[in-house]
Parts: sequence; C-alpha cells; structure tokens
Amino acid sequence: MSQLSWWTWDEVDAVGHWEGNTRRETYAAKIPKSAVCALAGFYVGEQYNVPWATTHAPTELQMQIFPFVEDALANLRQTPNPNYGTINFLELLQLLRPYFWRAIAAIHQSFPDSALLKRLKILQGSSSTKAFLQQWPKERQALEATAQSDLAISGLFSEAATQSAFVSLTNSQRQLESTINAVLSHCNQLLRRTEPLSPSKYHRGAPSRFSFMAVPNTSCNLSQCTSFSTDLPHQTASHEGPCTPRATSATVDSRNFPPELVDEYATSGTHTGLAQQTVTEVCRASEDTPARHLQPSMSPTTIVHDGCSFHVLPLSPAMSLDFHSGRDLTIPSAEAFCDPITASAPQFAQFMARNCSWSSIFEMVKQPHLLWACWHPLNLGEYHSVKQLWVAWHEGTIIGGVGQTPPLQLIEQEWGGTKNHSTHSDLAATQ
Repeated sequence: MSQLSWWTWDEVDAVGHWEGNTRRETYAAKIPKSAVCALAGFYVGEQYNVPWATTHAPTELQMQIFPFVEDALANLRQTPNPNYGTINFLELLQLLRPYFWRAIAAIHQSFPDSALLKRLKILQGSSSTKAFLQQWPKERQALEATAQSDLAISGLFSEAATQSAFVSLTNSQRQLESTINAVLSHCNQLLRRTEPLSPSKYHRGAPSRFSFMAVPNTSCNLSQCTSFSTDLPHQTASHEGPCTPRATSATVDSRNFPPELVDEYATSGTHTGLAQQTVTEVCRASEDTPARHLQPSMSPTTIVHDGCSFHVLPLSPAMSLDFHSGRDLTIPSAEAFCDPITASAPQFAQFMARNCSWSSIFEMVKQPHLLWACWHPLNLGEYHSVKQLWVAWHEGTIIGGVGQTPPLQLIEQEWGGTKNHSTHSDLAATQ
C-alpha cells in the first residue's frame, strides 16, 4: 500500500504543526515508547528510577483529564456481558492521568514559554494548575535529594563489613539466649526443688506446722529439743528421761517471736500475747534434711498409680495421707534390702532422718538386680525431648502424685560396673 501511495512511512508517522512556511516534524517512531510506558507505571522489562515521575499529582487536576472514564466504567460493569477490552482501555486512561500532569510540569520548568503549553486550554486560567506548576519544582528537588542520598549510601556500602556486623550481632544474640536459657533452667530447677517448702501451700486455718517440729540436734534434753527454749522467759519444765515428750506452757510477749510465728499464733484468738502453746520435740533429726518436713513415722508406704505399685518413703510435710510431692523418694521392694541367704521374711530397712538420702539408700541395698523394677529408665520414645532425657540422667524422674526416682547417673556410678552374676557378663547387675 505504501509503495502505491506517494507518501512515506516517516510522513505517516509524523505528527506536528505548521508554523509559517516551515513544517516542524516530530516523528513518533523516534519517541522511546518503552520509556514512556515505564514512566507511566507499566512493566516493559526496563526500570527507570526518575524522581520527577513519582511526584504527587492532585486528584482535582487528574479528574480534569478524561472526565468521562468513571461513568463509562460504571455503566460497562453493570452490563450483563461487559467488554473487558474497553474496560482495560479506560483503566489505562486513569493510570495516564498523573503522568500527564508530571510531564506538563517538567516541560513547564524547562520551557515555560512553550507553544504546547499555550495551546492547551486546560492550563489556562486555573488557579489550582498554576499552584501545581509553581510547587512542582520544589517537590522534585526534595525527591532528587532523597534519591541522591540513597545513591551515596549505596556507593559507600561495604558488603564484607556489613556481613561481619551481622555475624557479630548474631553471635551476641545467641550468647544472650544461651545465658537466659541457663538462668531459666536453674530457676526452674530451684523452683521445682523448693516447691514443697513454699509457705503458700499452707492455709491459716490449717494446723500449725510448728506444732510438730523436729530439731536437728542429737541431744534429747528437753531444754535443747524445744525450739523456743531460749526465748521463753519464766518457763518451768521437768526432765524425766531421754526423748520424753513434755508440754511447756508460757505466756510471753509476741515481740519475742519471729514474724511467721506471730502470724501462725494470731489465729488462736489471743489479743495481748501468746496463749499456752504446746511444743513437741522429735529427737535425732538429721542435719542435712529439713527436720520439720520429715514425717513422724519413717516407714515406707505403698501407692498404686496408673496400675503400677510404688513403694514411697514420704518426706513431704504432714498435710494429708494422700498428699505426695516430688520430694518423696520411690524405693525398691523390701526384698532389695534383705540378704537372700539369711533373711527369712523380707522387711524394709530402718529409715531415719539421717539416712533419707540416695547414697544412704544405695548402701542398704543387698540385691541390686531388683532395682530395675522400680528405677528402670523409660523407653527412648517415651521422653518428649532430649532435655527431658538429660533431666532424668542428672536429676531423676518425678512421677506425679507419687515421688521421684534417683538420677540415672548415680545408679550408673554405683552399679554400672557390677557384673551380672546370672549371665557372668559385664552387663550391669541392675539390668
């Protein structure tokens, strides 16, 4: 078609206007269409970071360009079979609105007397348009200053130094986390071990926990077995024999007692002083065991828990017969403490305050092969985490409502190298 015609493709693509006798031509083929589309916000495979293309165009000015777009889009979307091609074209016109005003402002800054600006009626006589064209250079300069600072930062950026800083920060964070975890672990261990000693476990209406108080003293003299003998003035007591319980009565000022005793005795109904109180002594308490938390009777009890029978040595405070905490010790059966040759009827060893420790219990065991029934470790899959496995190794396992088992590490140290006489092998006798 172009060969049969007298015009060329340059003349077809040419857009311009006549000025006098000179035709000024601007060829559309020479315009960088990709750059224009990219600056308008469309993805064309190229990136342009031009500050003036991100300036703000007021909505009032944008609505002056293609004002029919919104109504046309609303009508098209209400039709049963909308033409999506037309809808996409109208949305394209909406996206081109801010680009038009940015381009006009850029042309106005460089060529304020341009003939294009004079021919556009939309730029004539509008106060909002003049204000936008006057403020646009300042906004562009601010954006360019920000972009220049970003370029300066990126130019001075050193990846190696940044990586070193991040590595150092990560190491410091890991050390801090490990320290916090260690402190929390120690706090949890301390809380678990001191839970039976917590004063909040006792009620004010409950019997005083000082009414049966064992004193860590080997002497059975009444004046030494009584906890407050040195603080009670004008007391009168007679001593009839060793380890004979006696009642000591005195009326004293409450200021001579510790605050916790004042709180305990305040519920008895006295107003001006302490009424007659009875202090019963229990002799021969061990120094390394909190004597007031030992049961008067050190005989083991049998507990059935989850279908299993446990022999428990109660060390918890005397609250109720059914109360058992993590301080109570689970011990093997009576056969483990008896010599299979000499003993006729299995009986438990004599447990007292001085031998209520794992080391003392280990010394009283005569048949180590019976320990597996009560102190055997769980299967590997029954430990929920590796931490729980290490707790059983270092601290023992706490059985809820029953008591605690000794640390597996102590069992290994005591009988780990003992030969199994039934198989004559190096397998530990506890297995």
